Amino acid sequence: MGFEVPQSEVLNVQPQYCLFDAMADALAGPGWGAFPSALSDEVLNELCRIAHSKEYNRPARIGRRRKQQHNPQIRRDNIVWIDGSHPTQQAWLDWSAQLQLWLNRSLMIGLSFFESHFASYAPGGFYAKHLDIFKGPNQQMLSERAVSVVLYLNPNWIPGHGGELVLYGRDGEVLIEIAPTMGTIVLFNSADFLHEVLPAGEQRFSIAGWFHRQPASALALPVA
Repeated sequence: MGFEVPQSEVLNVQPQYCLFDAMADALAGPGWGAFPSALSDEVLNELCRIAHSKEYNRPARIGRRRKQQHNPQIRRDNIVWIDGSHPTQQAWLDWSAQLQLWLNRSLMIGLSFFESHFASYAPGGFYAKHLDIFKGPNQQMLSERAVSVVLYLNPNWIPGHGGELVLYGRDGEVLIEIAPTMGTIVLFNSADFLHEVLPAGEQRFSIAGWFHRQPASALALPVA
């Protein structure tokens, strides 16, 4: 079983570190968690306004660095990277920095930085089953991504609109389908869960982000 916090419990979580503690427990236990209404209404509503007002002119790509390519057979969403240029974007980055600090202190997992972007899926948009990490030809882990984060920015989303995030277990079984309802945050260990975004019947907005961890090779001391 995964870790899904009921709406009524999250609304009463005060102060914020109680929520961070629940997120750390989710990552240390089942490896994933879903948390409705994790942000304040003020920040959430402004992030939603910004996301819906952006011009999404950059199709999302797959692959790493110079090998990135646009492949509409695998994913059909457009993105805008978050740089903190707007006070509310910075508030999101500050919240993520606080969560990073809490996860490092609670789990001692060595997260080093966070990046995120707005994502827009037009009707019919999807993202086929994938991992949030990259592997080399010998299955060597190349990506520094350690924890994946998704925040949904879709007011009045109903089940018939589709666009669910599906998480899969080690044997390919469906663990959960999470509707992209307004204010829900999903976290999961990046290397552990195949996942996909089902086709959306309506325009679908979210923030996708990743906490990175330095690879062991970058930490190795040179041999004299």
